[in-house]
Amino acid sequence: MNRIYRTFLSGLLLLTVTAATGQQMNRVKIIRKTTPVKTVPATTADTTRRKPYHIIRATPATKTAVKDSRKQWATDTKLKTSGMFILPYKPLKPQTGTTAPTNTDVQGPNLTLGKDVSILLGGNGFEYFLDKLNIFREVYEDKNPNAGYFYYLPKSYNMKWDRSTGQYSFYVYYLSADAEGRGEVIVTAELTPGVSQDDIALAETLLSKKMKREIRLRPLPLRDTPKVSFGSALTNFDVKPESVSTNVPTDFLEPIIVSWKMERRVDDLVGAMMNNIGLSGNVDFLPHAEGDQAISVPVRLKVNDAMTFGKMEYAQADGLLNGFLNPIDYPVVLRDLVVMRTKASKELTIERIALASYEVAPQETFSSFTPEEKDRVLSGNNITKLWAEYSIKPCSPCNEQVTQKILGGTSTSRVKGLEVQVLTPLGYSGANSLKLMIRSKQGDPKGTSDVMLPILTVTKDNQTLAGGELFVAEGEDLQYQYQLALIQPDGETLMSEWVEASDPFIIVGEDMIRKHFDVETSADEPVQPEATDGQ
Repeated sequence: MNRIYRTFLSGLLLLTVTAATGQQMNRVKIIRKTTPVKTVPATTADTTRRKPYHIIRATPATKTAVKDSRKQWATDTKLKTSGMFILPYKPLKPQTGTTAPTNTDVQGPNLTLGKDVSILLGGNGFEYFLDKLNIFREVYEDKNPNAGYFYYLPKSYNMKWDRSTGQYSFYVYYLSADAEGRGEVIVTAELTPGVSQDDIALAETLLSKKMKREIRLRPLPLRDTPKVSFGSALTNFDVKPESVSTNVPTDFLEPIIVSWKMERRVDDLVGAMMNNIGLSGNVDFLPHAEGDQAISVPVRLKVNDAMTFGKMEYAQADGLLNGFLNPIDYPVVLRDLVVMRTKASKELTIERIALASYEVAPQETFSSFTPEEKDRVLSGNNITKLWAEYSIKPCSPCNEQVTQKILGGTSTSRVKGLEVQVLTPLGYSGANSLKLMIRSKQGDPKGTSDVMLPILTVTKDNQTLAGGELFVAEGEDLQYQYQLALIQPDGETLMSEWVEASDPFIIVGEDMIRKHFDVETSADEPVQPEATDGQ
């Protein structure tokens, strides 16, 4: 009887230890550096059983990170004035008890109540500056008004044009032909929001003066990468929707890069970008909010459009009045000048000065402004900003020259795809799901700006995913970084460090968890010894 009783107690103790071990399987946290896995010597016990790993909490990897992901989000919001916020975020609970000091913590945007920024600016001609600023008229105040933060989105996205080079950010990559002599083409376009950091800073100054408190503007924080869709605008040229991919920059003010595959109908496509309509689509932003709310921002790929070339801004009046140089490939008609002045009291005013509709040919200089027009510009308070309002005249020969400029810049650079092989990271870590972020300068056809490839969401083990495409110049190696986010069953999201990589594939499995997260072995069960040379 005693033997039976002792056997029962030993079994009960073993079940208790096993249950406690199971409760620890889902506890994961990021660490500063890779920690090697410890092993214990083999014993006379049953060493054929592999011990379950216990993933424990550790210190965040970066200096700015903090244990509470909500505080990390708030910190990044304050420091990164134009960062593309695709971060885990949980709204802070409102404080109870009114005796505490004023709470200025950032809590995230209040999407239920948008405010018209033109009303906040108070009129007085500032609608002209708002048009130049190119943000949505509706901005969202932080849930905590005492924080002094408003969140914005661009008003539109347009094809990027470089004034210094006169080049359009529209690229064509011809791929190798197949056995039947047919070849695919990869087309890449950069979509710019046309928002400058200088204008955002000026808008903050104007809002702070109007509202009599410090105001900061920040990009709307997102829960996922923006989605770009052109609908039938591309399918009309035999572009399959599944071939369209989007690379998002880490800086909100940098262009979004969209690519797609198509047959050799590029000439027709470029021609469509020069007609009266152009190619239209939308960028759908997915903000942190309840439900699946999305905010759509229009996209327009039209070459001969003033939104493509942007405002022609001058720091001083002499730079314009002594000779206006038309830098674009089309004739323009100067209609108005917009002048922002600073009074002695530091108050800003805006004045719009009508012109006599001067037509200026491409690359030509115009300086025949009337004395009255010059006097209106030069008289008055100091000029802070000055820009010209203009329209573009249709020009068929100009369209042909631009077509040659775009198609003449085609490239045979290699387009390399990344493959992501998912083994059993979820079953091993006990996480509900994981997200894989990949960023690289090679996501930019010019290789100048870091861009974020579409975020991959993994909800099941044992699958293969397409990680995106990178543009690798001849003679260069593949280069990118990746970051892992583990989402726990309770909703907590934990981030790894960014990791440098150059392989054409990423293996996401137990080894990745052990390399980038702290792993602790248990002394309760023996571990199968690792094989070493000579043993």
